[in-house]
Amino acid sequence: MSEARVKVDLNYCLDTAVGSEKGLSVKDLEAFGHRLEALHKELEEERKLGSHAYRELPADDVTRDEVGEYAAWARDRFADVLVIGIGGSGNGPEAVVQALSHPYQNLLTPEQRGPIPRVFFLHSPDPIQLRATLDILDLARTLVVIVTRSGNSPETWANFATVFEPLKAAVPAEDFKDHVAVVCDTEQGDLARLASEQNFRAFSIPKNVPSRFAVFSPAGLLPMALAGHSIDEFLDGGREIDELCRANQSVFRNPAYAFALVHYLMDELKEIKQTVFFPYSERLAATGDWFRQLWAESLGKKMSSTGDIINAGCTPIRSNGPADNSQVQLYVEGPKDKLVTFVEIAALTGLEPVGEAFASIDAAGFLAGQNLGLLLNTEKKATEYQLTRAGRPSITVQMPALDARTMGQLMMALMVATTAAGKLYEVNPYDQPAVEEGKVATWALMGRKTFADRKPEYIGRYPKHDRFVV
Repeated sequence: MSEARVKVDLNYCLDTAVGSEKGLSVKDLEAFGHRLEALHKELEEERKLGSHAYRELPADDVTRDEVGEYAAWARDRFADVLVIGIGGSGNGPEAVVQALSHPYQNLLTPEQRGPIPRVFFLHSPDPIQLRATLDILDLARTLVVIVTRSGNSPETWANFATVFEPLKAAVPAEDFKDHVAVVCDTEQGDLARLASEQNFRAFSIPKNVPSRFAVFSPAGLLPMALAGHSIDEFLDGGREIDELCRANQSVFRNPAYAFALVHYLMDELKEIKQTVFFPYSERLAATGDWFRQLWAESLGKKMSSTGDIINAGCTPIRSNGPADNSQVQLYVEGPKDKLVTFVEIAALTGLEPVGEAFASIDAAGFLAGQNLGLLLNTEKKATEYQLTRAGRPSITVQMPALDARTMGQLMMALMVATTAAGKLYEVNPYDQPAVEEGKVATWALMGRKTFADRKPEYIGRYPKHDRFVV
């Protein structure tokens, strides 16, 4: 594997940089060598039995070919693509498309875009957002992609149902089936049945892959391919990191284990209960949303794998540099309860020369002839130095460039890190009982017949009093 890959820099989380109060020692890391060795063996044995199935997805050439062929056909036919999904079914696909696309892709003229459709995402059932989206779609030339592994997400069903009739009215009846594609568990569920009845094109998310881990399945690959990006490079990047992680169990050679262990030890040894995901690139904002959900939903658990109450997990926060550098005031001088994870893209440093129009002005003249990318990455380093000087730990995820291959590397590394952290915390990173309970409450309160008997659990159980509405 090339050295030009995603790496994790641990220097500024160590006590040699930030002091012993909040910094880890090399001995702290080395002391967990045997635990990582055992964890590594556990993961490999479980993998042979079918667990951690998301790590097998980059090798699925059949799906790769099916998605690629369909996307090539669809790009020639549709001007707009609307992806409807929530949680991992929406965050993962949007993260990849945002990271790799022109930042204003949907505002480019057809001539500027070439044979690439506009791609829009609907996450929540926000009525204003949905209506605004319908206002700008060319429905007669729109492909609607529904993404929900379970087929049970009420938000996704609500949005799909609201889009369904306007879409149907805008296209000839004989063509309607071609205007909808679904990505779900194709073997069971209402959405799979609807797709079969309506003859919609259907792609499968494996049953044992939760949606937040499904970005290497058609959930992520289809929107990515429709947006004109190389799923081959993306899958190859994911496979490269997976192979690196399989071949190395040392915290000093495995970037995913390094990420997981540092977060775990900061929580357990240093009372650091929050982790700030802080990329210095506007194009990684949605990646921060995806990571926030991945980390929180996977690791925030009341019960351990053995049934003990542990209330595990550290809270993920998403910042984006340098727009959110004002938050550094809190990170540097507020409570010492945060680990900051920077994401830095080396290739930006040489991009876009700063103009010399203000060379004679003191506040701007020193920038003349330098690069915007250099300023961006220098601001990251300045923030890193501030934190370090204040005894606040940070790590940096280094990306040589931002392209399909490195996005595959980044996302696979973060997912493997999440799985490894689940082992360290002794929780199941693939379930989400609190989220499921929230769905049941919504279904019951909204009148879903099969959950009618649960409605009394919520109605009037937690009354609110006008006195306390101020």
